[in-house]
Amino acid sequence: MKESFNASLVDCGSNCLNIVPQKTSSAYSERTLILLYLTYKMEFPTVNPLSMIFLMKETEPGSDLFNCDSVFYGGQYFDSIQSLISAYRRGEIKKVKMNFPSPAPGETTMPSTINLRGKTFPNTSQAGPKEYEPDGKRYRVKGQHIEYMEWSFNYRISTVSGPQVWDVRWSGERIAYEISLQDLGVIYGGDNPATFYTHLSDSAFGIGNKAYGLMPGVDCPEHATFQPLYVFDELENKAVTRTHAFCVFEHNTGVPLRRHSSNDDVSGKSYGGLVDRVLVVRTIIVEFNYDYIFDIIFHQNGAVEIKTYASGFLMSHSFQNGDDKFGFRVAENIVGSIHHHLFHFKIDLDIKGQINRYETLDLDLDERKWLWHKSGQETFQQLSFRHTLKATELQAVYRYNFSTPKYHIVYNNQERNKFGAHRAYRMSVEGFSKVLFPDDSPVLTSRKWCKYQIAATHRKDEEESSSSIFSMFDGQSPHVDFDRFLQDDESLVDQDLVFWVTAGFHHIPHTEDIPNTPTVGTQATISLMPYNYFPECPSVGSRDAVRAEVIKDSVVFKDYGLSVNSRCLPTKFDFSYLLQNKSHLFP
Repeated sequence: MKESFNASLVDCGSNCLNIVPQKTSSAYSERTLILLYLTYKMEFPTVNPLSMIFLMKETEPGSDLFNCDSVFYGGQYFDSIQSLISAYRRGEIKKVKMNFPSPAPGETTMPSTINLRGKTFPNTSQAGPKEYEPDGKRYRVKGQHIEYMEWSFNYRISTVSGPQVWDVRWSGERIAYEISLQDLGVIYGGDNPATFYTHLSDSAFGIGNKAYGLMPGVDCPEHATFQPLYVFDELENKAVTRTHAFCVFEHNTGVPLRRHSSNDDVSGKSYGGLVDRVLVVRTIIVEFNYDYIFDIIFHQNGAVEIKTYASGFLMSHSFQNGDDKFGFRVAENIVGSIHHHLFHFKIDLDIKGQINRYETLDLDLDERKWLWHKSGQETFQQLSFRHTLKATELQAVYRYNFSTPKYHIVYNNQERNKFGAHRAYRMSVEGFSKVLFPDDSPVLTSRKWCKYQIAATHRKDEEESSSSIFSMFDGQSPHVDFDRFLQDDESLVDQDLVFWVTAGFHHIPHTEDIPNTPTVGTQATISLMPYNYFPECPSVGSRDAVRAEVIKDSVVFKDYGLSVNSRCLPTKFDFSYLLQNKSHLFP
């Protein structure tokens, strides 16, 4: 190791190595495998990999004993440690020669760290803009119950599966019984055992118990309400408190929720607009190298958004000479490994009660003659749509196809507005992401939910979750087989419906992912929006609106009675309590 990597595991001084254990999925093996791969001991292990990996296999199913099955060194495979040592001593292999990393010329920090370096900016010492609450908080948090404007709901974090909201109501009327994360999946590809075997289901390691340490002013605004999480810690074997596990805050998005300006003789001179102030409930889950941001956002027009972002450190592999189909070089000896992020949500809607229907409005081309146009042309095409009722669970399975755009609508058939349209909610997803593996691939056996962008089922207590804590290790016989939710093909007409929604993105890493992956471009959004549900947009009742109009050559401005003079001045956040008690950030 010293000769190959200029570092060692023991008596290493400042040039030390780490052995990082990595659990593998059961996709390609009937036996439990554990990978032990070497990294330089520095920030951060997954972007400092070395080309030495030990593949450990259990001696027999269910055993606590493992043998070294094979070794991977410098892109070369050996069936035992002894065969590697013998070949190395005889000079029969291509030896690896690497130097321990050092700062770039002119820098004082390592390239894999998230310390300040490079060309610094801004050139002035001015602080950036911040939010504050001029009249105090306009929401209430009491235990798990949160109220904001016309919204009320309960929030919790599941140790296994992460953030959830329950009993979501607008003006006291339920919109959703449950909106909850079910699992995080990451499927890697690579020319080495560490990435070949990496098909992650993060519920296997716990998701909610990885929520902690939100930094005021970065992860959440300084004025946010920070809430704790109480979990059982398996390492400490006791209940613990994770402070700063999630935050609640009102946020000015900086974008009008709606607006219009008129300046003509027909409509006159007027302006009306409403800034999109929202309530955000946020948690950030740290699964070793990756950081996942989850927002549940409540708008003043009756819409709810579920947003996800990804950041953190890449999982990478050591560069070997030649063409690499699994990633680009992102540093001198490192290739960023291609992977696919997948987020699965359960959405139990109760639109005007529990008895609902699901239909799609399928966009189409209408082709016909029109009497008023006489050009000799027989027919003309125009955009149109048609109603398609999803009668059974198998009919409702949705695999996204750009050639067949559609709206997804949920409603109570007995509830219509004065024009005869169903009072409904629409479900829209920005972030549909196709899984390229065939349906019978062993990679998907324990995570069959990711085959479907949307699935709808008749609600059952025994179909509580689409995944489980065993989902990485039960490929031979999945504890939860999502396909079984659909195989009975139950009726969805006038039933209590549950929607299972998958979003995500493919990630082919690049140099700008070093040191951390930026959140830009990683966003996926599920929107739940009123659709003929209200007689008009309910935000017309919001006193956050402003209107200006010209009356008799004078501009009349209306702000609807909200305070103009602030009663609360911005205050500088006191970071001393974070410094005095490190457990707020690092439990």
